[in-house]
Formats: sequence, structure tokens, C-alpha cells
Amino acid sequence: MNDERQEAYIASRWAEIVIERWQKKIAKYKIGSTGALVRSFTSAVEADAKGDVQKITFTYLYYGMFVDMGVGRGTKYSQRGTTKRQIKPWYSSIVRREIYKLGELMIEKHGVKVLDSMRLMEKTLILD
Repeated sequence: MNDERQEAYIASRWAEIVIERWQKKIAKYKIGSTGALVRSFTSAVEADAKGDVQKITFTYLYYGMFVDMGVGRGTKYSQRGTTKRQIKPWYSSIVRREIYKLGELMIEKHGVKVLDSMRLMEKTLILD
């Protein structure tokens, strides 16, 4: 796979892993009885002409965010913890950690690219 497509591939694979982890959290918290939220997940990676990732978009049913925050059905954000509705952090607990991991993957990818360029320069200098 060429370098231009590798970054988009890494981002796409990362997005799949994030969705899998969200789905496991949803199952752990027993969110929803129909499975509609779990089935609603999609992701899209947008890259520029050079293959550099510009944006990663996740889509899912909107009500999932309310469950994550413990609000909805008459419970306002200011009332969290004072009603029977529970906070079920399926989204927030994973997204922070996974964004950090994506950053590490991209740093590693670009670090290898820089090292390869430096090695090529070193070989060129030795040959000259």
C-alpha cells in the first residue's frame, strides 16, 4: 500500500475499532432493547488529494448522546444524579482515549516516514 493511502487506511481501521468498542460499551450498559443504536453506527474518512486525513465522521442515532449524559425523558442536564436515570458513559469514556491512540498512530506513521527520509538522505550523502 502506498504512503498516500496508508494514512486513510489507518484512520478507517481506527474508526472501525472505535465503533466496535462503543458497541461493546452499549452492550455492557444494556442500552436499548431493539439494537437500533448499535446498528446505526457508521464512519467516514475524508482525505485530501495527497491522502492526508482531514476529517473522520461518526454517525449514530441521536438519542445515544442523551443516554451517555444521563438526560432525556424529562431529565435535564442540571438534574443529573437526582433522578432514576443513570449516566451510561458509552461514548465519552472511549472517545477521549481513542483520539489519543489515533494521534499516537499518526505520529508513529509520520515518524517512520521522517526516519526513512533521513536514511535516504544519509545514503545520498555517503554516495556523493
